[in-house]
Amino acid sequence: MTRTKMFFAFFLAALLAVPSLSFAADKKMPAQGEIANMIRVSLVDFSDAVKSGDTKPVLSKCTKEFQLIFTEKIYKILMHQFIEKKITFYQVKDVPLFYMSAPYFDNFGDLMIKGFFIQDKSEDNLVTFELSYHWADSSWLMNSFGFRTFPKKGLPSGEQLKELVSTDVILFNDALKSGDFSKFREALTKSMKEGSTPETLKQNFSALNNNKKYAQNVAADKIYFEDYPDLIGSEYLIVKVRYPLDGNQAGFVAMSFSFKKEEGKWKIGDVRAGVQTGG
Repeated sequence: MTRTKMFFAFFLAALLAVPSLSFAADKKMPAQGEIANMIRVSLVDFSDAVKSGDTKPVLSKCTKEFQLIFTEKIYKILMHQFIEKKITFYQVKDVPLFYMSAPYFDNFGDLMIKGFFIQDKSEDNLVTFELSYHWADSSWLMNSFGFRTFPKKGLPSGEQLKELVSTDVILFNDALKSGDFSKFREALTKSMKEGSTPETLKQNFSALNNNKKYAQNVAADKIYFEDYPDLIGSEYLIVKVRYPLDGNQAGFVAMSFSFKKEEGKWKIGDVRAGVQTGG
């Protein structure tokens, strides 16, 4: 299913000289906007290298250790598939970014980020990324990165996916808090509505509702993806996400949605939810 694949080794950090294990605790996590900008700049720099064939600018923003291993010659060999197919990621400047988990520091103090975005104008429209940055010379420098592209015809745009997921997750969490699933029921497909009432929905999720396994407020930027969105045939969109519990409760509410298009809109054809402990 993969049309193109590029993956720069993530074992670099373990092989190279690294700071003390206390580094992560000493370094403040960048703000979400700063992290998003780092990702966008890195992908645009990579795209510039694909377009021009000049890898010097993108390598200049990587750590010295990275540059010692991935020379210009090796870098060009690794990115040849992107050059041949002229695959670039310029749309990343204008589309939402989705994360598989909150960015975190590994044991070596590197900032680790994993996620994806959707570029609507490309045949290979689902782009996944795994990146790590190392703090050096008063800036975050790329230490390792990997990109993969997949053709997923029929996926909603990034903006549509963001709106769909955040709206329905918030509706569900609000229903858990209030015990009233009337509004959430309106997001279901016609067949799902016919087979359920607000009361039966409440009973279906009573383990969460009765034990108060919900968040007081769900922030859209705290909704993480369990897996990349996928399509079954041309009808169903599968989305698996989780969002953190709050207060004194540890863990997440994990949700699996199966969306179906009705009258031009994605509606919930099936939904499952449970509590997930740990990160």
